[in-house]
Amino acid sequence: MNDQSDNHPRKRRPTGAVSTLERVAAEAGVSMASASRAFSNPGRVSLQTAQRVKEAAARLGYYPNLIAGGLASQKSRIIGLLVPTIEQSIFSATIQALTDRLAAEGFHVMIGQTGLHDEHLADLVGSMVGHRPSGVIVTGVIESDDLREILSKSHIPIIETWDLPADPIDMAVGFSHEAVGREIGRFLIESGYRRPFVATATGIRASARHRGLAACFLEAGRRAPPFGCYEPPTSVTQGRAALAHVLASERDTDVIVCSSDWMALGVIVEARLRNLRVPRDVAVVGFGNSSLVSELEPALTTIVIDGSAIAREAVSLLLNKARGDASAAPVVDVGYSLLRRGSA
Repeated sequence: MNDQSDNHPRKRRPTGAVSTLERVAAEAGVSMASASRAFSNPGRVSLQTAQRVKEAAARLGYYPNLIAGGLASQKSRIIGLLVPTIEQSIFSATIQALTDRLAAEGFHVMIGQTGLHDEHLADLVGSMVGHRPSGVIVTGVIESDDLREILSKSHIPIIETWDLPADPIDMAVGFSHEAVGREIGRFLIESGYRRPFVATATGIRASARHRGLAACFLEAGRRAPPFGCYEPPTSVTQGRAALAHVLASERDTDVIVCSSDWMALGVIVEARLRNLRVPRDVAVVGFGNSSLVSELEPALTTIVIDGSAIAREAVSLLLNKARGDASAAPVVDVGYSLLRRGSA
């Protein structure tokens, strides 16, 4: 041992007794059962009891072993949430509502970003299954047969959201993107628009909306609208490029349907720069009802999705399954609505 080590001995851990749940319960003046529930399922104790237990734990330096708390079922009190990206605000209401409602039930949310092309999905699925969460909530539909089999055999509750798969892995909460496209198509036809252009992202959900819109026009005896494809994430820049493309092609376009509100905002920005009037010279339709679009002038006509409702239904399905209640339908359609404003 060198001189420096002799002069600066390594610090030792305190030798006092390790804090246990029993000591926390005594410190808080509650039963062991109440102290345990305050950590594992705070919704089952009063707010005052939960607060006393947490304050006692803080004073004693006690931290519960969340994994150990779920050993009876070989699961933790963690819910895995897989989203393409947290940058896209269209999912923010769902993420926030899920986090809040699950926290009230004593669960913690572990978020994984799969990437806009699901490039991280396989690794995240493996990691989450290894943590034995009490459930996994997925944004969209998992297409890979291998991953579907892994999740199915894990016996972990799986909820696919923001879509309505014909054959869900376990449960699903969402809406039909193809039906959304058909709704937009009917709106355009009934509103007298005859020459639409579709600015669509290349993802599965956006493609389904485009497919529904095209089918609506074909069934009405009209030609399928021309379209341009754009790589996600959709952006204001892409919307500007879409309008520039339409004008350069000399199409007599009367309305542009966009895959997102951000693209629609880009169309409106580019129209103003070119002294075009919305909707008189060109109308615009978006998707998502982002918080900013109602403040535009003109305000954006768009599709409204209730992200909070998706979260509520997903949590209800998870809790029902945890209680062994199989009476609830495994697939919930939360629907959508078309909100007509000044842009179309």
